Amino acid sequence: MQARTLVILAAIAVLAAIGAAFLEDRQASTPPAIDDLLYPALSAGLNETTSIEITDGNGNEAVTVERKDAGWIVVEEYGYRADSGKIRQLLLRLSDAIIVETKTSNPDLYARLGVADPGSAEGAGLLLEIGEPVDVRLIVGKRESRAGKGTYARRAGEDISYLIDADIELDTDPLNWLDRQLFDVDSQSVRRVEIIHEDGEEVVLQRVGDQFVIVGIPEGRNLSSPGAAQPVSRALSSLLFDDVLPRSEFENFDPQASAHFHLDDGRRITILAQQREDERWVSVQVALDPVESSAGAEPPAPAEDPESEEPETDADPPSEEGAAPEPVADRLDAEEVARQDARFSGWIYRLPVYKYEQIVRRMEDFLLPAAE
Repeated sequence: MQARTLVILAAIAVLAAIGAAFLEDRQASTPPAIDDLLYPALSAGLNETTSIEITDGNGNEAVTVERKDAGWIVVEEYGYRADSGKIRQLLLRLSDAIIVETKTSNPDLYARLGVADPGSAEGAGLLLEIGEPVDVRLIVGKRESRAGKGTYARRAGEDISYLIDADIELDTDPLNWLDRQLFDVDSQSVRRVEIIHEDGEEVVLQRVGDQFVIVGIPEGRNLSSPGAAQPVSRALSSLLFDDVLPRSEFENFDPQASAHFHLDDGRRITILAQQREDERWVSVQVALDPVESSAGAEPPAPAEDPESEEPETDADPPSEEGAAPEPVADRLDAEEVARQDARFSGWIYRLPVYKYEQIVRRMEDFLLPAAE
């Protein structure tokens, strides 16, 4: 009886051990429940995240952004600075993403949700990888259109897929991850602009009160409209580029015109411009004007014609010679201006055609056709 009892007890012990191991394994692999965060640890490591990689549906590495000492950069775009706001939005949406519904674990059905592995024949998703310390690997599938919000997703290496409540948008074009804004300067802060063309023509525009006027309009010529000069004053407002290259990668940059924008804060922003076939490229320099030369004093406002509602802006302003320069308020300090200049140094930018043409206008572009 003792031997039989020992055998029974041993068998019970073995079964108990097997059962405990089974339960432990099951608990370890239990997927998160509905209303759980998809990545509970992501929020705590958000500010320490150092890299994000996106692989497209064909299995090709499409976008890599990395955090450097000076901020985020896009590897595929020669290390140009990335749009940190777009990156943070992605990370925040993913860290807050909650599981709405568990979906299929059958690989044959992944294509319906777009969560098949990248490189699959059909229904491939995009692979999002976020490096240390959170180590996220998520296959992002189709958007849920019926509910109005949500994305199908599957954690790479796992079978089960989910509907999460976040709209996760992964752009596979590296250009769209760049910080594409060059400037956003209020037109009212532009004091003076000089546009110089390679053939020697120079066009000067200057602010007089709340208007922008053209200096030196040829005798007998008239403006095409009372506000013809205004587009130049707005050229640095919401100035975005369409493409960017290191200067070392741009062969024979030979500017055909330069535009010098003098601002109320003391900056002089210089745009060097070249048209190459159907593309418009520029380089950018930022410097601090000497106080005495920050566009000089404003000329007196042109006299108004009592019979006209519009001020006369197509005559030469009185000579500025001998006039005292107007003080510049709230000048930026030299270190800040130097930082801005360094940001643009070594890069060539392709601009939208309409913005380029605002910057490099000639005198004839402001005038009515000459009378024959």
